[in-house]
Amino acid sequence: MLSVGQAVLIGGVLILVDLGARSLRLIALLKAVGADLRTAGACIATAFGDAASVLTPFRVGGTPARLAVLHRYRVPLSLGLGALALELLTYQAIVGLVGVFLATQVAPTLPGPGAFWSLPSAVLAVAAAAVLGAILIAFPWLRARFRRSTAQLRRLPRRLKQDPNFWKGIAASLPLAVISVIARLSLLPLLALSLPPNLRPPELSALAFAVTFGQILVPTPAGAGAVEYAFAATGVAATPGMTSIFVAWRALTVGVVVSLGLALAVLACGKGILAAAFPPLRASRRRRTMARRSDRPGSV
Repeated sequence: MLSVGQAVLIGGVLILVDLGARSLRLIALLKAVGADLRTAGACIATAFGDAASVLTPFRVGGTPARLAVLHRYRVPLSLGLGALALELLTYQAIVGLVGVFLATQVAPTLPGPGAFWSLPSAVLAVAAAAVLGAILIAFPWLRARFRRSTAQLRRLPRRLKQDPNFWKGIAASLPLAVISVIARLSLLPLLALSLPPNLRPPELSALAFAVTFGQILVPTPAGAGAVEYAFAATGVAATPGMTSIFVAWRALTVGVVVSLGLALAVLACGKGILAAAFPPLRASRRRRTMARRSDRPGSV
């Protein structure tokens, strides 16, 4: 049994493991499409993308944020889009497989003939639907948002079919994606080790899966409201001390992730990167620029 401080400290290490695994995966997928990026740039892009995902509804801000950082590191937009598209496909496939595995582990422990579809398995099924939703939503949005660059992107598969680095990059990214998913799903069970052993790790991992990957279906930043409802609806909140563990989990997955991502991006790329990634900030910056120009002497 761990102390709360030890559990939180190890949880912070898991956050860094997840960040490192996904940064290396981004490097591997960029190499697969013919682009190079240093480890520092990949870490900044990944951390900033995480922060933007947390701060935006349906987690839609992650892709523009990472593309903004990749642009600062001179990665061509078409190659950046290609790498992120490959990342989406491979990562969501692994997430779906993990979701099915967790559902089979949790369902036999739930009472009643319809146990497979009861909470938390119902929440788990909704989160698994988010996998398909992410793919269906992301590609039309990317094609409409970056129409000129996706013309090059559509020609990319024909060129890469003959390139052995393409398949090597994908193969290298798969175990890194597995490490990332395991790190994310291990955080809540790890924090719960500071409590008496009242809950099975598969149940906590299933809850972590639902409230982590199901946020893409929720129109509030970080799934605010829906995540708390899922936590309460599964009955886990009734476990003594579990509410404080959930608060610690939220602090790590929201507070630490946002603070780290924004700090790294601003230190490495300047404050302008925030406007490049968040459209409301970009519009506000444009209005301020126009206002300053109109205040100059001789302006009409």
